[in-house]
Amino acid sequence: MDADRMLTEKQVAALLGVSQHCLRAWRWRAKNRGPRYVKMESSIRYRESDVKAYLERCLSPAPPESAPVPALWHRRSRKAA
Repeated sequence: MDADRMLTEKQVAALLGVSQHCLRAWRWRAKNRGPRYVKMESSIRYRESDVKAYLERCLSPAPPESAPVPALWHRRSRKAA
């Protein structure tokens, strides 16, 4: 067996910056959402490698270095006529 560290729900929630309730909702309601988990009788554990893989899947692609910086749009002030 792989020497992958097992993390608790509390540890994973802290790493991802979400609540434990959110992790539970991902498991119960939203299949294929959140990191993969292991259920051992009544305990839920997350393999550290699965949490890292989940974070990698969530990364947005980096913009190309030559991409222009978008111009900021300002609302015109409305003056009374």
